[in-house]
Amino acid sequence: MAQRPADRNFLEAALDNVEVLLDAATENEAVKSIPILGTAIKLCKGYDDLRNKAFAAKVYKFVMEPSLQSAQSKARLQTELHTREGAAEEVGEALFLTLEKLADMRKPALLAQVFVAYLDNVIDVSTFRRLAAATDQAYFDDLELLLEVPDDHSKKEGLVWKMRLLGTGLVSPVGGESWEEGDMIFMQMTELGTSFRKAVAHAKSVAAQAHRV
Repeated sequence: MAQRPADRNFLEAALDNVEVLLDAATENEAVKSIPILGTAIKLCKGYDDLRNKAFAAKVYKFVMEPSLQSAQSKARLQTELHTREGAAEEVGEALFLTLEKLADMRKPALLAQVFVAYLDNVIDVSTFRRLAAATDQAYFDDLELLLEVPDDHSKKEGLVWKMRLLGTGLVSPVGGESWEEGDMIFMQMTELGTSFRKAVAHAKSVAAQAHRV
């Protein structure tokens, strides 16, 4: 599946109006709470090249994710990162390096959802860093498929797209259980994959609750 037209149009508009995005991002609570993101935004303002404009667009997509815009997440940003020793630096580094590499404009919002799950203690910092790396490595449409399968999905299903996720740590190979399946290899979701689904589901719940308020 190709990048959605809305994402392509956003990137085109962002490259022409990067200063507007940078100003909006600078005032965001996430950027204010994570020093390295604020520094990166300031540097983007000083360089008028395509790479910096694209990075600014990704930061904007990240900070404008609805779950990160909720009052709950804004409050967490003011407390959680600054009460865990070294958290702002460690998490900020992971966010900066991941956002800089992302090659799909749909991924920054997904990364923000994982970040919200970290803020709310749904996942720990190690899992957050692992999921940030997996988000970067995986093809977005395969991540969507992983998120959409039911909890009771069979390890025998979706072998093609699951194999494409092997290097991310979200799935792992497993042998057959019966005599007939003795020499067959299937794919099952790992603990990290389950954490990914749990993190995104939590962030969507936060966004939905904020919308109802």
